[in-house]
Amino acid sequence: MKRIAINEWAKPAELIPRLRGREFEDCEILDISRNLLGPEGMRGLINLRFPKLVALELFANRIGDRGARFLGAAHFAGQLTRLGLGGESRFGMDNDIGDEGFVALLPNLTSIADLDLGYNRAGSAAASALGRCTALKHLRMSANRLGNEGARALALAGTKWRLDSLDVSDNQITVEGIAELARAEWLQSLQRVVLTRNRFGDEGAKCLAASTMRPRSLELNECAMGDAGAAALAASPVLSCVETLGLGDNRIGEEGLAALINSPFLGNVRTLYFRNNPAGPSYSPWQDWDGSETGYDFDHAHADRIAAMFGRTIDVR
Repeated sequence: MKRIAINEWAKPAELIPRLRGREFEDCEILDISRNLLGPEGMRGLINLRFPKLVALELFANRIGDRGARFLGAAHFAGQLTRLGLGGESRFGMDNDIGDEGFVALLPNLTSIADLDLGYNRAGSAAASALGRCTALKHLRMSANRLGNEGARALALAGTKWRLDSLDVSDNQITVEGIAELARAEWLQSLQRVVLTRNRFGDEGAKCLAASTMRPRSLELNECAMGDAGAAALAASPVLSCVETLGLGDNRIGEEGLAALINSPFLGNVRTLYFRNNPAGPSYSPWQDWDGSETGYDFDHAHADRIAAMFGRTIDVR
């Protein structure tokens, strides 16, 4: 597939004329992330025609709600199967799209299968609008503003989905929202579930343990889970297909670890993230001035001891 990338912090007056070039007529994957398009740049995209375009990356362009509306009106919106609108708010590199923009955009993405909305301001209205995206397979909504109302809306919106992966990490979802999600029947198709940094605790873990999902990857790091939550999961067939299990930075002690080791459902687990639990190995990152990790200290000996307790090959991190 022909891919063109322009990641130059270019302004609309520089970028839009370039996108009219003949070389874009057969472009299938267009990456114009890390530019300075803003709403006016998105207005300039409306009348551009990319007859073969199926994937568009717009990471970190500060397009806002107005820009999202313009994108929904673009000629090519309905042919996209992949759209990246994520960002990283820590460095001011995001798209700052809220419910208003997503409600205008999402119904026009009639072919979308892979959607990255991370680091925006999506709430319950955006979650409801996602129900119009019936071809969806992969959904990333990390670091938005879903909360419990958004989780409830998402649970109701997905009745026509056959999702393979869902990432709603860092969305202020507590036990009430997790309970709504856990009851959704469409979770059954998920192969990867990421709920990290939602502090739903032991009661939320118990809700997940009662669900019908059978993912291959389950990430529940930084969820304020203790021994009772770990024990509930260890006793649940939810873990029966899991190969990668993330339980790091929780409150799991020796009792919870013992429940996991003796679980009849963890036979497929090959990688266990268990760092910084009371019973887990310590992990301390070294950070540069911008917050990025440059290295880390990790108690490998402790991790190896935990791995040995399982009596089989398992990578404890």
